[in-house]
Amino acid sequence: MDINSLSEEERKEIIEYGLTRSKVFIGGILVTLVIGVFFGVFIQSVIFLLVFSSLRRYAGGYHADSENKCYAISFIIIILSFWCIKSIEYDVRTCFLMQAFSLFIILLLSPVENKNRKLEICERKKYGKKTKRTAIILFLLSILLYVFNVDNIIPPIVIAYLLVTILLIAGYIKNNFEKINL
Repeated sequence: MDINSLSEEERKEIIEYGLTRSKVFIGGILVTLVIGVFFGVFIQSVIFLLVFSSLRRYAGGYHADSENKCYAISFIIIILSFWCIKSIEYDVRTCFLMQAFSLFIILLLSPVENKNRKLEICERKKYGKKTKRTAIILFLLSILLYVFNVDNIIPPIVIAYLLVTILLIAGYIKNNFEKINL
């Protein structure tokens, strides 16, 4: 698309949309970090955010039907995730088993599209490769963190993996349910 071929109004709409999405994106990051501070897990909230967004970006999965529903679900998920990071005693072996299970599901299902964003065959391959590569690298990083005894970083990574896995499964089920009801 040539930007010069667009009318002034079309360009204005594109810029406004981009600014709105940027505000939402930055707002989401800030809310996540503030909740992390509130729970006393700021460093873990940064790690969670990095891992979750790295995996979710190309993996896809469940998407809410409205922005308000998305915000509410995201807020609840972040609070529950940080509560789990703060409150649950983690056994590193159990964490690795959960992360390995999640890795398997991510490798098996990703990417999962949604009704608002259908993927072309080449996009499915591209996004699938990126998600799988990222998931494997992050899994190997978790092993290194364990070897170097940086155990407090492992729980947010595992929680992020589990959350992406749940969203992939939910998106997969939602897609199949919507196909049946068409």
